Amino acid sequence: MQKIERELYKYGDLKEQAREIEEDIREFAAKKVEIVDSMLRAPMMDRVRVQGGQPSDPVYDVVEKLVDVYDAQIAEASARLKEIYTQYERMKERIVLAGLDEYERRYIKRRYVDRISHMAVASEIGYCERQLSRIRASALKKITGKR
Repeated sequence: MQKIERELYKYGDLKEQAREIEEDIREFAAKKVEIVDSMLRAPMMDRVRVQGGQPSDPVYDVVEKLVDVYDAQIAEASARLKEIYTQYERMKERIVLAGLDEYERRYIKRRYVDRISHMAVASEIGYCERQLSRIRASALKKITGKR
């Protein structure tokens, strides 16, 4: 397998990784909102005096720490998502700038992003496998810049 094909398969994986991270972020945010909401509904405890005379609400302190944990998880996931989008856009731009024709673009999308077998793509496009192999080779050459 050529290096460019590995990169194209990775390109297809990036879309799925982004979807998973977006789902994680939604879950973290929902948990954070749920914790804050439950705290707001909970009866306030009388402030407890701790050593040094500072008033403290132990429930509030725990909730505040949990919110901070979820904020950190959301920030970390957002940073990963940004990197994935950057990689995805770089490869997408590379494909666009390669000047692929309609069949080459379709082959790249169906084979590497959608992960459909070479034979299935050939059948879908209406070409024999040999012709599709030529389309594949032409597309890969264009993407790598070797014309």
